Amino acid sequence: MKKLASLLASLVLAAAAAPLAACVTSPIWGDEPTRRDPIDFTGVVSRASAPVRVQAWNHGTSTFDTVRTFSASTTRLATSPDIYGWSTYGVSLADRYWVPPGASCRDGGMANLRVQEQATSGAWSDLATFDAAGEACLYDRIGDGEHPVAAGNACKRSQATIVLFAPPQCVIAPATDASAPVATIRLSDGARAWQTSSEAGAADVDAGRRPLPGALTAQALVRDRDGGVRRAELVGDTVVTCRFTDGTMTALALPVTAVATQTVVPGAQVQIGLDATRAIDVTRLTTSTCPAGSAFVGVAGTLLATGTNGAGTTVTSRALRFRL
Repeated sequence: MKKLASLLASLVLAAAAAPLAACVTSPIWGDEPTRRDPIDFTGVVSRASAPVRVQAWNHGTSTFDTVRTFSASTTRLATSPDIYGWSTYGVSLADRYWVPPGASCRDGGMANLRVQEQATSGAWSDLATFDAAGEACLYDRIGDGEHPVAAGNACKRSQATIVLFAPPQCVIAPATDASAPVATIRLSDGARAWQTSSEAGAADVDAGRRPLPGALTAQALVRDRDGGVRRAELVGDTVVTCRFTDGTMTALALPVTAVATQTVVPGAQVQIGLDATRAIDVTRLTTSTCPAGSAFVGVAGTLLATGTNGAGTTVTSRALRFRL
């Protein structure tokens, strides 16, 4: 899925006889988040600033509900036809989009999603989607030298829906748990999101220097799908740099912390995940932090997520860094 999203630019570099004019590159059919995970969507549409909506099947009313609306980018990625990128981050799906009414948290969930683009006529059309086989097909065809757009058309799903599968949200806590939890650190500015985790192969992430948003949201997401989570902790700091009128500089370190806990008793029901969330008030940092006689210069932040499962195993994510 991540590779497919990164392929977006090459997928639309030129035209083909039957262009893939609108599609979803992430998520793909068959992804397996938990019911509480934020879901990030990316793709392309056929015109600049086109209205786009994400819809989810409501298991209680048997209808598609709109869960997010936004506009596509004005940056043209390709011509003949014109294609424009879009993205929306941190979509949260309520339980009604995962399970029927009355279902237990110990039931697995299934979310049926679609993404649509609105034409100038006002009509909505579904965006094409991929599954894991389509993703493999896409890479094979591009590797064989086929045009990326033609490869996309050949590899897209026949139905424009995305089905996600979630594990039970609760489990019976075991006395021992051989698997470690996974701790994910996530940062969002409302328009984009960055994250890394404690999983093998994960690396530190640098979000780079960002424009000053009104707020940032930092989250420590801890999951243990077979043993439950005892503690999720967000650990980090923001270092605000200020300059005095004589040119001297000072740096002020401000902690960024949050904790979420639950009691875990072997043999009792327990949630498989906990989220520790903290809003970072960028406006306050830039206007109210520096001492009198000094001016704000910038912010540098480092964030980590730490998690402990029901059996007491603790992990820490790789670092997520940002600058403002």
